[in-house]
Amino acid sequence: MLLKKITDLNGVAGNEGPIRDYLKELVTPLADKVYIDSTGNLVAYKKGTNSKQPERPVMVAAHMDEVGFIVRSVTESGHIKFINVGGIDFRILPGTHVDIEGNPGVVAHKPIHLQSKEERARAVSADDLYIDCGFETKEEAEEAGVMPGTYISFVNQYMEFGDGCIEAKALDDRIGCYVMLKLLEKKYKSDVYFVFSTKEEIGGDGAGVCAYALNPRACLILEGTTCSDVPEVSAWKKSTLLGHGPAITQMDLRMVATPELNDFIIRLAEKENLAYQFKTTVSGGTDGGKIHTLRSGIATAVISVPTRYIHSPVSVVKKVDIDATLALTDRVLDKIHEF
Repeated sequence: MLLKKITDLNGVAGNEGPIRDYLKELVTPLADKVYIDSTGNLVAYKKGTNSKQPERPVMVAAHMDEVGFIVRSVTESGHIKFINVGGIDFRILPGTHVDIEGNPGVVAHKPIHLQSKEERARAVSADDLYIDCGFETKEEAEEAGVMPGTYISFVNQYMEFGDGCIEAKALDDRIGCYVMLKLLEKKYKSDVYFVFSTKEEIGGDGAGVCAYALNPRACLILEGTTCSDVPEVSAWKKSTLLGHGPAITQMDLRMVATPELNDFIIRLAEKENLAYQFKTTVSGGTDGGKIHTLRSGIATAVISVPTRYIHSPVSVVKKVDIDATLALTDRVLDKIHEF
């Protein structure tokens, strides 16, 4: 299954090679031109069917990188100290399975019966944790390719469960990549550049460089966004709801979406009776934060699949939201020449 494959592959921000190589295989037969730019973005261009093209194309972006870790040091006993790449809550990490360039490991913590009262009372930090790969010496770890600067990825088994739910690692934002792959199977009137971007989880430099080069007249960001529809969260803090369709972002910590483009999307959804919801919290950020201020300004909107437990070893989405996000984005691209 496609979504399983692209979530199983590793691609921590700054080390996107494994996922990029696979995506390139998939998009090459679907696009008119495929290339990798200077910051590692995978770019797939599809020429529009309208002979009277506007001077500037449309850009659609989804980031292929994921949150993870990087090795800081290896102890003499072969245990690995690490730091996060992207925003991760360290309290959830003890017991988590990870992969260090092919070496399986587990995040470990001092056993609770050996902790002092003060240690049990305070939050877990990076300094409290280490990774155990079964090495007995520093030299053994280095021989296995584990050394400062080596990337570390979450390990989790893709699974379908409950009422049309999917759990997997890296759904933020392989879910956006999945939707783009489906869109690449279609033809639109406008010229479209589909960008599988790098380094979003550490600031969005990849998409920013690519958007500057392309100078699109409009950009759609496809994301997996926060969904907090869980017990003991007030209704107004839930951000998005699983099963209620794609979320339209009005504002986050890095940008205010272009009102005219958002209005265009919403009017189209209303006219064609397509599901959507609003992201109701102002949190996080996307590649749009870098893109919308480039050059003389680029009209930018964010369409997201609600995703529970993002930036953790396992996230959860609903199939109906994936399908609804694909349907809405498809219709927007079909009419974007009118924007």
